[in-house]
Amino acid sequence: MASSSSSTNNGATIVDALISSNGDDGHERIDESTDANNSSYGSHNVRPLRLYDVDQLGDITSHVYITTDGTKFWKPLVSPEYTPTFGMVFDTWSDAENMYKSYAERSGFSVRLGALKRNGNVITHRYMQCTRSSKPKQTQLESMDPSAFKVSRSSSYKVTDCRARLKLKAISGTTKFFVYGFIEAHNHGLVDKDNLDFTRKRMKLSYDDQRFIHKLSLNKIGPNVAHKIRASLKGGHHNVQGTLVEFKNFTRDLRSFIGKKDAQMVVDTLKARMINLPNFFFECVVVDGELRSLFWADDVSKCNYEAFGDVLGFDATYHTNQYNMIFVPFTGVDHHKKCVTFGAGLLYDETIGSYTWLLTTFLKAHNNKQPMLVLTDQDAAMKQAVSGVFNKSIHRLCMWHIVRKIPAKIAGDVLENIDLRAAIHKLVWNLFITPEEFEERWNLLMEGLHLKENNRLNEMYEIRDQWVPCYFRDVHMCCLMKTTSRCESSNSLFKTNSSGTNTLVQFLMCFDTAIDGQRYTQRRLEFESNTIAPSMPKNVPIERHASELYTHTLFLEVQKEIYRGMHSAILLQKPQNLMGHAFCVYRYNQVDEIPVQYQPGRWKRDILPRRVFSMSNRYSADTDTESVIRNEIFDLVIECTDRLRHNIGKLSELSGEIKEIRNRVFREFPTEPTCNKTSAVISDLLKQPEDMEVSINPPQGIRNKGCGTNHRLIGPGEKAVVNSAKTTRLCGKCKKYINDHDSRNCEKVRAAKEAAAAAAKAVKVGNVAVPEDSCHVGVVDLSNGDTSVGPSSRICTRATRRSTRRSTVHSSDPLEE
Repeated sequence: MASSSSSTNNGATIVDALISSNGDDGHERIDESTDANNSSYGSHNVRPLRLYDVDQLGDITSHVYITTDGTKFWKPLVSPEYTPTFGMVFDTWSDAENMYKSYAERSGFSVRLGALKRNGNVITHRYMQCTRSSKPKQTQLESMDPSAFKVSRSSSYKVTDCRARLKLKAISGTTKFFVYGFIEAHNHGLVDKDNLDFTRKRMKLSYDDQRFIHKLSLNKIGPNVAHKIRASLKGGHHNVQGTLVEFKNFTRDLRSFIGKKDAQMVVDTLKARMINLPNFFFECVVVDGELRSLFWADDVSKCNYEAFGDVLGFDATYHTNQYNMIFVPFTGVDHHKKCVTFGAGLLYDETIGSYTWLLTTFLKAHNNKQPMLVLTDQDAAMKQAVSGVFNKSIHRLCMWHIVRKIPAKIAGDVLENIDLRAAIHKLVWNLFITPEEFEERWNLLMEGLHLKENNRLNEMYEIRDQWVPCYFRDVHMCCLMKTTSRCESSNSLFKTNSSGTNTLVQFLMCFDTAIDGQRYTQRRLEFESNTIAPSMPKNVPIERHASELYTHTLFLEVQKEIYRGMHSAILLQKPQNLMGHAFCVYRYNQVDEIPVQYQPGRWKRDILPRRVFSMSNRYSADTDTESVIRNEIFDLVIECTDRLRHNIGKLSELSGEIKEIRNRVFREFPTEPTCNKTSAVISDLLKQPEDMEVSINPPQGIRNKGCGTNHRLIGPGEKAVVNSAKTTRLCGKCKKYINDHDSRNCEKVRAAKEAAAAAAKAVKVGNVAVPEDSCHVGVVDLSNGDTSVGPSSRICTRATRRSTRRSTVHSSDPLEE
């Protein structure tokens, strides 16, 4: 509490008021003078003042005074009960601080702590002053130096060397402070209450704001959107501490904190997990002090691989970190038919050596257990590494990547034959035929379409045992993954949280957030399987047994097969362990439970140990004691406010009680703790020390596939679609509406078409042997106005069977050669 030893404000005399300055060197000094006569404006540079105006800003009122040289000063008009006076005594520093801040809020300015003086460790004098009290930095120009007058970036100053302040002195032997100086006048205009959120004090981000920005960044939400979300959650921008600039600056400071320590921080984090978390695995490769590769897998990933590692897929993805390191997650399918991650790695390049190290390390982490089936795309380095490391596994190529290239491998009108495309798709996706039947039908189809000599289709046919489903019909769980779509889904999940501008530290935290989301889905489905009773309208004993045995997701599929078996005894050619005909046999033989030999363990409810879902395996969760208590306090306040909705009186009473708690805390801890400094906050959020020795540097100079261009490479098939959509125009020479030439190269295109027609006619009558690549898309180089058709140009039979109006010339893609 405060008490006043003087009822008169001795600084109220305006005519004799003085403007003060504590020197010209810009350094704040403690003035121990207790001359009350000069307390309103200071004690130096006497300047007569006269009342000039009354400034009214909403609830903020101030008198404006002007000196003889035109300088203006604003003196706020505040009720005496809230205005400090000379000699006023405060029991604690917190009381003095709260009193002056309350006065400042009613006056229209904000307060910061100023200079102080100590006697040993005891504070004897201290200032509280206006936040605009500092002096702006002045640049001294040398008039004789021409370079001094160069136009520089424009700048402005928020500080005005304002002298308004409250001077406090400690009473010896007590915790009390008394006012020995009070300067009321400001040399700048005051701020109305509606704009106090733009003052320096209100723009400082709290720990909760900084934590909010960081947490949203782990979900790929930048400071711009984070500021909008914060304003929505707090009921308006005026309730948000800090503007968009402060939000962006914190993101900048966080990246600056990481800096060149990025790789060292990631390695230290993963090594700490090896020590503190059970069964956590991590390995990395460092070459000449530069991080090249790393792989990690925790206990949950290992448990998932032990249960669901019969089928494994992996694919590389890019643009997940600012160093262009290649991210390779290993993906499988769990007993809820959801994607699950078995581990992840970051590579420097996509060479055979890098993939070999990654796969070898993967097996090392999982006790050398190899999957039954490995699924990848057609990457050459991957194929070599898989065959060398997974020597007991069957390597399967993604058939979607292969089938989607078929249009680019077929030229002419054959490409537009819908029946042809449907026939090829129907053949390659057919799982119910034998390999011999597939080969026979393929040969008949190629002969009927005159594509027997197409080299690219022949290449696809030569590796048919690596991608056509009928060659895997005897492989356990062959239908679980036929394409890398699961891998693409996992890659998309991780890239949803991370971006190509993230540091490795941020990427790892984004990865943890994505993994927690994936495991949350698995935990929710596990909970539903254990608590939800499925509907069983038939009430068959074997149906009840299946509901107790399998997860809810799989039971719904098994239930359909049970009902199908009840109504038909036809042998269903479906690659499932429990088919309709099997349940039909069970029904006739009165078997009420599924035999043990037909119960695949990977689909059972209890296949995963309970520790998989424990809190210790949730990396992005705040499980430390401080965070738990903070969240508990927030939850308690929210519960109370929710209970008192629409009860204004009780809400006001609750607000008063919380303010009392706040005042008690501030009395006990009067100063801002050092842990709330920006660097300390970032250190806590990243869980990294501010000072650390760096022996591992981030990788440099990584160039991924296709990084030499700014645009995605487009194949001939996609070019054909784009060209067909182009608007036709009238050629001034042939007088036809076309989109593949104009009057300048009309003769060249016509010659190419005539040659194509002749070649097609010769092929049709069988007089000319089919060239090795005669079915490829034609190439005519028009880039430099060259009207010659070189010998390497391929003639497209498409031109002979299409009207001139819709004909299109395609450019070859060197990657498709």
